Amino acid sequence: MHANQTPQTGFRRAFRNRGKIRWGRFATVGAVATVVALALPVSASSETVTGRDVMRRMQAVRARGDGARKRYQFRMVDRAGAQTFRTANFYRKRCGAHARALVLVHDPPDLAGSAILTHSYPDRAPDMWLYLPELGRVRQLNPFAQSDSLFGSDVSYADLAPVPVDLRTHRLLRIESIDDAETFVVESIPLLPERYSRIVTWISKGFSLPVRFAYHDRDGALLKTGRADDIRIKQGVPTPFRFTMENHQREHRTEVTLLDVDYDAPLPCTRLTKRHLERTP
Repeated sequence: MHANQTPQTGFRRAFRNRGKIRWGRFATVGAVATVVALALPVSASSETVTGRDVMRRMQAVRARGDGARKRYQFRMVDRAGAQTFRTANFYRKRCGAHARALVLVHDPPDLAGSAILTHSYPDRAPDMWLYLPELGRVRQLNPFAQSDSLFGSDVSYADLAPVPVDLRTHRLLRIESIDDAETFVVESIPLLPERYSRIVTWISKGFSLPVRFAYHDRDGALLKTGRADDIRIKQGVPTPFRFTMENHQREHRTEVTLLDVDYDAPLPCTRLTKRHLERTP
């Protein structure tokens, strides 16, 4: 979708069906920018809730499920409609005071074996290492390289790791009710230099999950929008099965489909280290 096109507005009605919660397609480009600019005061019923509270709850829910293993398909579509596909596994494990995550590419063959390892911390920015088979070595990504595209998609390396809540300020703009589904709308401003100057997140009140995003570049212009939908309960954890990220400056989008998930997969912390990155599961 081009940034000057009129997007669809609102959620389709959320409903339950055999333990599945589905969220429809919702507004992105112009509507996101307009709604944020015209933010209304937060209702009296939520005066005791802060943006920081909402973000901390969201991160706690997203971290549920120790030893998570997921398989994703990426479909990238450029401005001419040409499509590119990727398949990758995602692994996550809490190891002591920090979390470790690994993305391992399986397809296409020329990228198979490529991997990105992330160590996230509660009080500072994450450490990331990249392994590319053609280089045959592991290199650490500096903060600038972390903003690069994840294997050609509209998701960056930095998008993979949760930023510690205290490294950004968070302001609750309002509570937005869309088709009877209420969301907290939170504006986050980085305290340190980042790829984004401002992030707005819509977080469902029912599940404390982010259901859409608006990212602004360092100059304040709308860079990309994201949405998560088809939310299902898997092993007691609310899980989005579809995610879409649109880069409105490049006129490019990435559609991510969750193919399989296991929140209790056996995975030792020793396998999620820089030393073992070339011998990933």
